[in-house]
Amino acid sequence: MAAALIRNRPVSLNDVQHFASAEPDLPGPWCAEQPVVGRLPEMRITMATAPLGGLRTRSSAVARLAYLSTILGSAWAARSIFNPFQELVRTDLGLGDVEMSLVQGAAMSVPSILLSIVIGRLIDTRKRVMLLALLNAVTMLGVIGTAFSQGFVSLAGYRALSGLGMLEEVVVFSLVADLFPPEQRGRANIMIVVGDYAGSSLGFALAGWLLRFVQVIPFHGNSVGWRGVQCLFGMIGLLATLPLLTMREPDRRECSDVAGLAFRDSLKRLWRERTVLGPLLAGQVAMAAVGNIVWIWALPSLYRTFGFSPAELGNIAAGIMAAAALIGAFGAGLLVDHLAAMKGTSLAVAAFSCALAIPASLFPFSHSLPVGAALLFLLVLANTATALSCNTFGVIAIPNDLRGLWFGISGVAALVVGYAIAPTLVACLSDLLGGERAMATALAIALIGANAIALAAYVEAYRVAISRPADLLAPDDAALLSASQYGQR
Repeated sequence: MAAALIRNRPVSLNDVQHFASAEPDLPGPWCAEQPVVGRLPEMRITMATAPLGGLRTRSSAVARLAYLSTILGSAWAARSIFNPFQELVRTDLGLGDVEMSLVQGAAMSVPSILLSIVIGRLIDTRKRVMLLALLNAVTMLGVIGTAFSQGFVSLAGYRALSGLGMLEEVVVFSLVADLFPPEQRGRANIMIVVGDYAGSSLGFALAGWLLRFVQVIPFHGNSVGWRGVQCLFGMIGLLATLPLLTMREPDRRECSDVAGLAFRDSLKRLWRERTVLGPLLAGQVAMAAVGNIVWIWALPSLYRTFGFSPAELGNIAAGIMAAAALIGAFGAGLLVDHLAAMKGTSLAVAAFSCALAIPASLFPFSHSLPVGAALLFLLVLANTATALSCNTFGVIAIPNDLRGLWFGISGVAALVVGYAIAPTLVACLSDLLGGERAMATALAIALIGANAIALAAYVEAYRVAISRPADLLAPDDAALLSASQYGQR
């Protein structure tokens, strides 16, 4: 009803019934009572009125956003800096394709799967800055440990620690949502998604660049290169974590009337929105599978087709993926914010991006480097745009005190299917189709199938979202909070 009055339209009977049936506000520990109609049925958002702590200027918020994106980028670089050496490590340690897929897939994702919902709950209830510092430190220790791997078990164990960096993304999304008002979150999320993909691309580039300095590290034999790079990068990442220990926790914004409820009751609140969140979850899982399959198998596919060295592969992948990530993130972020007054904008952008990704999934069949690079570029661009659009929808449509739980749940599903299962399925499918020579066919089949599933899911989520009343699940409800209430950072 409040949304109707603010929009200067007549108050309908549905507005009155919704307002009358709303439960009393139960503000969380960080939120003062100042209710505004929210986007989820029976969830009213509470805007905190406390001072903004250290965030007195817009430049301060932007600076923090840049640093948080850098930390997130380092976590993804910790994952990708291993990829250019994947074939060398496989040979050095005597591993097969299936074992390597387990190291890069299941080993890196299982610990994150087990901890994802726990981390989500901690995001909603504890200091997120310290949580981020802990996750990044453990990630970098895993990278350093990778340098000392002697076989499948030790390599899988250290890569499992490195994989915990994937949990940092949801922490950063939660922090950034409290640094910027809803109508600016599409643009703010550009930096986060760029941090993801730029970090991954930087990992490829650093793999070649750090090779120049690894001779000072006391490893012996032919494995000195890949081991030295892992050790050196891990130490740099640990140093980059230190400023987090002095960073101030931002005040929480947009808490709903469910703030402070038990875990089970919070789950019930999310379950009520399954008609929208269900398809959204399916799309996120499918796109996570696409992204992870590309990161793990794109370089080995190029290696087998064109025979590049690890340094050459790293430079090619870094150039393609960094540029594609920047264009995809900026394009989707600006478009989502520009069309914020239209319901379901972010879901429409996600669906369109998935449609673009389907033909781009044919890049493994290309025997021309320019054509293959162009298709891979389009695939990464579309995947980036989809990721940004979906995460923007999440931080706008879901109240602050449920975001961590939602991202934790979606993270579990994405990690199980997209990270633990999908890469190994590609390797198994390749074996069924004829072994290593069939990798291109298996890769294309997996990418096309996952993108098609994501497209169908986002179309369904969009259909449900636009059928909702104007004062429910509408992006412009979040925009009722003006930038002035965020201190014009």
